[in-house]
Amino acid sequence: FLANCIFRMHDLTEREYLRQIVLNLKQDHKEILYFLGIRRYSVQQLADLREQSERNVRKVCGTVHRKLQKQVYEALRELDCQNEALTLQEQRFFNEYAESSQTEEENDT
Repeated sequence: FLANCIFRMHDLTEREYLRQIVLNLKQDHKEILYFLGIRRYSVQQLADLREQSERNVRKVCGTVHRKLQKQVYEALRELDCQNEALTLQEQRFFNEYAESSQTEEENDT
């Protein structure tokens, strides 16, 4: 409960790489992550709160999502290279992200 605010949400995890990723987000992106991911607002509710269109909120949300995925993948790749133990969820994300990025590279060529 104490970490349930935009400015303390990095305290919701003990994983240092996640803490750093959240701490280094732009304030705008933290707000979207907090309200959509933690408080579970709908896109319409967040759009109303921010006085923006739903389309704009969805676009920024997509940008935040891609940015977070890339940063998490890079952090997990570094941990994997250091032979650090990954949770099952981290392993699954790591493998799926690597596969999807390979597929995208093959489709681009």
